[in-house]
Amino acid sequence: MCFTGEAFFFKTKITMNLKPKIVKKLYLSCPRCDYPAHRVDHIIDEPKTYGPWHCNECGLAIKFNVNRSKRIDTIITIEEDGPWLSLLKLNIDSQTPIFIITKTNFKMGEYWVNEGTCPSNILRMPILCGTDFDPHGIFELLETVPCPDDWSWNGFRDTNEHRYEDVFSKLKEYLTVERIKNS
Repeated sequence: MCFTGEAFFFKTKITMNLKPKIVKKLYLSCPRCDYPAHRVDHIIDEPKTYGPWHCNECGLAIKFNVNRSKRIDTIITIEEDGPWLSLLKLNIDSQTPIFIITKTNFKMGEYWVNEGTCPSNILRMPILCGTDFDPHGIFELLETVPCPDDWSWNGFRDTNEHRYEDVFSKLKEYLTVERIKNS
């Protein structure tokens, strides 16, 4: 199928043939809440087990199996004991370290954060590092702790009842060293 279109560029009429392109995106819906939790069309070429991934809505952990026919044939759900707060450090050349705090329904492991997962799975947004659209290893997991019951994202360090360094001992160590250096 081909369409003809016209474009004007500096008052010059250009006629061209346009070919529409259909792009399919395949999502795996959460078996608990039916939220289209994970885009999978980019990885189902290889038969293996993927996950656990976690639903953005309800937090259910999901593993799934892709068979040789490139079809999802098994979905395994895992109830986990969250929520958890994780302290990550962005591994880039910088004078000042960049820390990221995430809240999840699963306890992040070092391999999962440091090597095994796409950073977009952690931050839930696309991440581009130079020309790398899948920059594994840009985060280092420093610490994961149970999330306090009254934890709130509505404030920053000075307004949050639980100050970040009180929750994360590794962050407290870093901030203490920095305060000594700067005094």
